[in-house]
Amino acid sequence: MYIEPWNLLRKRKMSLFKNFNLAKLKEGLSKTRDKIVNSISETVTGKAVIDDTTLDSIEEILLASDIGFDTTEKIIDSLKRNLKSEKDRSVENTIETVKAGLIES
Repeated sequence: MYIEPWNLLRKRKMSLFKNFNLAKLKEGLSKTRDKIVNSISETVTGKAVIDDTTLDSIEEILLASDIGFDTTEKIIDSLKRNLKSEKDRSVENTIETVKAGLIES
């Protein structure tokens, strides 16, 4: 039986998506997001000042989460700018800045 090459390619593409589970992907990404946010929350909670050591810890968390170097650098730079310009240097504001950086990237 002869199968046209374009038809064979189409069948291969369809079989690729046959095992794809969007709900499972969303669940996995949600767990990853929660882990990142919880790790950063633990790092900054109880800190009177967000210093270079704390920023280094946040950077390590992001890199260990496979966010990527460029994205991590953008988030840390944004965090530094916000900490210098914002009067609100709370844990919540710090986490919101990191979340915003993740969403932008």
